[in-house]
Amino acid sequence: MKIAIDIRALQIGHENRGIGSVVKSVLENIKDTENDYIFYKYSNSDPLRGLSLKLERYSVVDIKPLKHIVKKPSDMLGAFAIICHKFNALRPFKPDVFIQFDPQLMVPRWRKTKTICYAYDLIPLKMPSTYLPRPGMAASVYESTKAKTKVYIRSWFYRYKYKMSLKSFKRANSVLAVSEFTRQVLISGLRIKPAKITVNHLAPMSSQSYGVKKPLVDGNYLYYIGGTDSRKHIEDTVFALNLVNGLGYDMKLVLSGNELNKLQDIPDASLRGAIKNSPYQDKIILTGYANNANVANYYQHATAFLFMTYQEGFGLPIIEAQAAGCPVVTYNNSSVSEVSGENAAALVETGNIDEVVARIIELVEDTPYRKKLVENGRRNSKRFSWDKHVSNLLNIIRQK
Repeated sequence: MKIAIDIRALQIGHENRGIGSVVKSVLENIKDTENDYIFYKYSNSDPLRGLSLKLERYSVVDIKPLKHIVKKPSDMLGAFAIICHKFNALRPFKPDVFIQFDPQLMVPRWRKTKTICYAYDLIPLKMPSTYLPRPGMAASVYESTKAKTKVYIRSWFYRYKYKMSLKSFKRANSVLAVSEFTRQVLISGLRIKPAKITVNHLAPMSSQSYGVKKPLVDGNYLYYIGGTDSRKHIEDTVFALNLVNGLGYDMKLVLSGNELNKLQDIPDASLRGAIKNSPYQDKIILTGYANNANVANYYQHATAFLFMTYQEGFGLPIIEAQAAGCPVVTYNNSSVSEVSGENAAALVETGNIDEVVARIIELVEDTPYRKKLVENGRRNSKRFSWDKHVSNLLNIIRQK
């Protein structure tokens, strides 16, 4: 059997983000000696470099890079080429199966090729005004005609692009949802037939990263890693830090992520303001991108991992923190309870910062409570593994 895998997601900015982590983890955990693999990528870089592949037989199909970000009107040609992509360079190989990790890169429509498409958070469907603002609304915040026009065009295009990407789920023969919550959104929001959706949970990073090492940060601290999307509400974490320290606890806050490098570069205005106006700004540490070893270190020595998200398709950092022995305090919504497990995380009503602070203090002062949360968290994280994920994926591939 010939299995084609689109790995272009590793070349368009997802390398160190959620989708990129999934692609790398799947590729490194496929142990298949029976089938031939074909990796579909852009020719300008080699995303396979540095990965520990265990495949015996694979080939690579290179295509010319296409622009995926619209900064000016002329960029739209390349972006439209992605939406209308025909996968012509791959067609001569006649793959039996095609796997798409990023639905915005589309799937081929070939009758003899089984297509499998991953589905993650589908957040724009749940929060359209935040992630897909109408062109007029997006342009209204600018004064100059030139700026209004550029933003109007970009907003229109990204709305159109996302709408087109949703067709990947309708066209695919099988849809792989990362949680039951995502599965339900696919059914209710897109009317995808339940029979073609399979829930296949993600998993934490390799346990090899969790060696006991000297802490990178001195003293007690709270930890967060991830994006700065408005739905993440990292400002709530900053407010929790303010309240905890205001009650006499000497606590720091460590923030990791590609966009959490310098205060002035953080794209979310609410978060920038929260940090800038915090009386404990000197206790807030921005690490920027952190590799797996450093992330594991931050998890291991943190007082708690705070995840104040308002919407998640899966919530991978929850189980990564649990696997490292870090107690988790998180808002209880979307897929969070499904992933965090029973009595394995401190689940708080969304938006209740006072309750978040109470749980942090409980973790500091109540040793038995902390020990129980850590033990239950570690046990819960073992429900998820990349070996299990890949095994489920291969079973889907084999199905007629």
